[in-house]
Amino acid sequence: MIDRAMFRPLFSILLPSRNRLELLKHALASIQIQDFSDFEVIVSDNASDPPYADDLEAFASLNVRIVRSDTPLSVTRNWNVAIEAARGDYAIMLGDDDALTPGLLSRLSASIRRFDKPDVIYQMAYHYAYPGVFESEQNGYFCSVNDTGLFDLADEPYELEISLARKLGRQALNFHHEVSFNAQHFVWKLDYVRKIGFAPFFQSPYPDYFACFATFLTAAKIVVVPSPEIIIGIAKQSFGFYFANSRQAEGTQQFLGEQIDDEGLAGGDQRTLEALRHPGSVHTRSWLVAALFVKRALGSQNAVSVDVRRYSRIQAFELAQRAGYLRTLGSEEFWADFKELSPRGQAYTKALLRTFRTLGRVHGFHKPSISHGLFTLLNIYHTPKIHMIDIGPHDNIMDAVRWLARDPANDIVVAPPDSEVVVLSRQLQALNSELSQIHAEHGAALAERDAILSQIHAEHGAALAERDAIVNSSYWRAISPVRNFILRLRRI
Repeated sequence: MIDRAMFRPLFSILLPSRNRLELLKHALASIQIQDFSDFEVIVSDNASDPPYADDLEAFASLNVRIVRSDTPLSVTRNWNVAIEAARGDYAIMLGDDDALTPGLLSRLSASIRRFDKPDVIYQMAYHYAYPGVFESEQNGYFCSVNDTGLFDLADEPYELEISLARKLGRQALNFHHEVSFNAQHFVWKLDYVRKIGFAPFFQSPYPDYFACFATFLTAAKIVVVPSPEIIIGIAKQSFGFYFANSRQAEGTQQFLGEQIDDEGLAGGDQRTLEALRHPGSVHTRSWLVAALFVKRALGSQNAVSVDVRRYSRIQAFELAQRAGYLRTLGSEEFWADFKELSPRGQAYTKALLRTFRTLGRVHGFHKPSISHGLFTLLNIYHTPKIHMIDIGPHDNIMDAVRWLARDPANDIVVAPPDSEVVVLSRQLQALNSELSQIHAEHGAALAERDAILSQIHAEHGAALAERDAIVNSSYWRAISPVRNFILRLRRI
């Protein structure tokens, strides 16, 4: 028999969880169907009530070890509990609402042998949304998501150039989302994790952001797998649900719970402290905090910087857009936030607010589309390529796993009769016609917008010219004493 105390598997699959037993069982079920056995499972039970131990007997064959905290920990601390308990060569961070795809561990093992034990494997992912998570997608969805240019550089696994990895890490610190920051994309060599030069491995309220930034800035050998290999789940009980529904503050309070010492993190730099206190998106602030944690953790070993000026501009942009254009931020709340800004920040935000209010007077456009278009000008996110997959009726993430595990050879494909082909062809032609009409209407709308904006600029210029003519006229100079007298009356 194997001495479990001495057993060192190839993979440690980490499952931090709290009070989400049903989700956890789905994640374990996706491990149970793997065709590879050289692994252990670490369930980090974050003070669940009741404890998980008595409910996981059905998964005894998985070499599950449960490490339990008696009092609730933040997500970051619970992740560290899990990775510190790992005995394997490589760690996979699998959230309890995520799942492994069929055969994943065998494919990872092959890549590890092929590339001679890299520090990190970075892989594409599927996304699975449970029914009811998104208001616009009440039935949920399943899709593959290519959200970085790294997945377009090759058709099979390849070793990433270190100079490009370092560039991507620096860009992430400066608020350019050119790679996905989710921990599920990574498979970390534990020797690399334990020799990285700082501890713990997960830090800040966004532990996956921190680990991603640090990985791209320090790992000596990164292998990229440009095919979807793991399923990132979004359930109603997860932080992803709150993030997707613009409830980040509520989700942060419920799931993350890390207290941040702004002054200590700023390290005496006034501009950094101003940025940390800048009102705006909780999500973007957590990104900044993760970046500053990385800068502090790496110290002098990496000459990295965090662009707090760009961060402040992004936050100001969002405040002004929500208040002046989308009208999702009330005037009272906006001006309360405005008072918290530095004089420089107030001037910039006020200029943005005027711009958005002017744009808001132009009618006939779909505001969310215009808002998204303006936001893309900030060049924050890499444009993702999303491929929706129809898996039929589904209730949970294991339905997606089972769909991936199906044998295509057993799928019965019946060719439609000629009449059906004709119908489908006509439907396609109709759709193409509608699409052409949409493009034409979009072009007309853009032309109308440009004409309106040109008219606004022209009228603005004419008004300025008229004002200058009045100010420079002899009449204006003649009534100067009267104007001064009226101004003095207003001060009384």
